[in-house]
Amino acid sequence: PARILTRSRLREGAGAQDWTPAELEERKRRDPNFKVELDIREPQDFLPDHYWGAVRNIPVLEDRAAGNGSFNAQPDRDNVIRRLALVHELKSKLYPSLVAEALRVYHGGRGLVVTVSGAARTLDLRAANGIHGVGVLKSAKEVLADIPTDRHGDVLFYGTGHRRERFVPAWEILQKGDFDPARISGKIVFVGTSAEGLKDQRATPMDAAAPGVEVHAEIAE
Repeated sequence: PARILTRSRLREGAGAQDWTPAELEERKRRDPNFKVELDIREPQDFLPDHYWGAVRNIPVLEDRAAGNGSFNAQPDRDNVIRRLALVHELKSKLYPSLVAEALRVYHGGRGLVVTVSGAARTLDLRAANGIHGVGVLKSAKEVLADIPTDRHGDVLFYGTGHRRERFVPAWEILQKGDFDPARISGKIVFVGTSAEGLKDQRATPMDAAAPGVEVHAEIAE
């Protein structure tokens, strides 16, 4: 049969099983000829962008922050942002996006959990290869805010367009005695710029020139 396969264009098929490591060891113990290949993937294997450097905040701010996340946003070929990555790779290590880290801090999470097909060391072809979601790890057995993603760890941008009620001008907060803290109490607040001269304008399906900070806020929402 091997010689026939060599001379032909036939391809072999394999049956997928969701064996646990313990079950695999028992099967190999009973049958010395039993072989199985595990395709164990890491989240980095499915991320389209790989970074080798970063422009960081100044140490006095970064060291005192409750969390640090990347605000990189890669547009499509027409320069429109339609999706946002929840995790990034920097020098072969995973780092959260600004949105993912903001959700972790908001929920008081210990870290983030990235679900990847094959990560549990099982053979299971029922799920597509790739990242399935990102969740906030509250405790060893509790995951909050489990966010489904595409296989590259991206979430689609469901924009609503500019809505004035989402914004609080900085001058209102800085002006003494006139700002009601209840407006932002218990909420996730993203601080950013909207002035065109500061060059942080991003095209979205709903707005040709949206403030970059608004993109992150809408993804978090």
